[in-house]
Amino acid sequence: MGKITDLKTACAAAATARNQGGRVVLGNGAFDMLHVGHLRYLQAAQKHGELLIIAINSDTSVMAAKGPLRPVVPENERAELVAAIAGVDLVTIFSEPTVTGIIEALRPDIHAKGTDYTADTVPERQVVEQYGGRIEIVGDPKDHSTTDTVATLTRRSAGGTGRGVPLVVSAPSGAGKTTLCRRLLDEISGVGFSVSHTTRPPRGQEQDGIDYHFVDDQQFDAMVSAGDFLEWAAVHDKHYGTSKAAAMGRLARGEDVLFDIDVQGGFQIARAMPDAVLLFVAPPSTDELERRLRGRETDSEEQIKKRLAAANNEMAAGRDYTYWLVNDDLEQAATQFRAVLLAERLRRQGR
Repeated sequence: MGKITDLKTACAAAATARNQGGRVVLGNGAFDMLHVGHLRYLQAAQKHGELLIIAINSDTSVMAAKGPLRPVVPENERAELVAAIAGVDLVTIFSEPTVTGIIEALRPDIHAKGTDYTADTVPERQVVEQYGGRIEIVGDPKDHSTTDTVATLTRRSAGGTGRGVPLVVSAPSGAGKTTLCRRLLDEISGVGFSVSHTTRPPRGQEQDGIDYHFVDDQQFDAMVSAGDFLEWAAVHDKHYGTSKAAAMGRLARGEDVLFDIDVQGGFQIARAMPDAVLLFVAPPSTDELERRLRGRETDSEEQIKKRLAAANNEMAAGRDYTYWLVNDDLEQAATQFRAVLLAERLRRQGR
């Protein structure tokens, strides 16, 4: 039996593996223009069981999800490439919009998803849990994608320099910066998020390597001494820093990089990279900022007072940024945020 097979044969192989005491792992995706992120996902998934089955989206389903110009690589070639990777046991192609039908037929012990998900946001989570399976989030942080690669190639072919836009975004706590950044990342291809290092503990469902790289004071100090940071600063008694190698590498590949940092770090990046674009997100008023901070119900009274005091200094410094964006209406602010990045891309083309 070859590695590329139909669903019926894959189900039979899964039954045999279970009868022999093995665990069945299912992974899925388009795997268009195979890159290192795909490889690391597959390698990590394989470690969770004895039989790894990969379900690949057909050309029709990729086109429906990604647009008329995708996939770049046809389904049979994508399947052949994935099947050639060590650790992958079987590959099957599916045409449905989601992988739910494959899950219901195979009933894998483990459904492996990439780090662009959390265990709670996996669309098929309920289906898997209903029959007693479990979700595993595997692979490295989501900083590789075919969509970004295609966008980079398109921009380079348009006559640009190929270097991405370093976009620094700063704001006082409660101004809505995080929401706007997430919207931008969801709505525009070719832009990645710079994951900062921090000495503060995780909040809520934050994950190491995705939201932040969480390190202790000793690790942070060692990185400072080694010159590993593009910028670093102390904020609210904790330390934050941006990896120099990661940011410069992504920019050199033509990817726009979004830096979600405080104004101290923003000015450090501007000194290190004169082409950096600085955007400050401001609340409509200090009263509205206080209302938002209290509405989050995550900070103590002392912390709220500290954040409000810091906000005045941050907004004064933010006046020297390239752009000043007042987040009074979320939809309008999101539109303006997108416009800034698109305008900066156009400004760089042909230069």
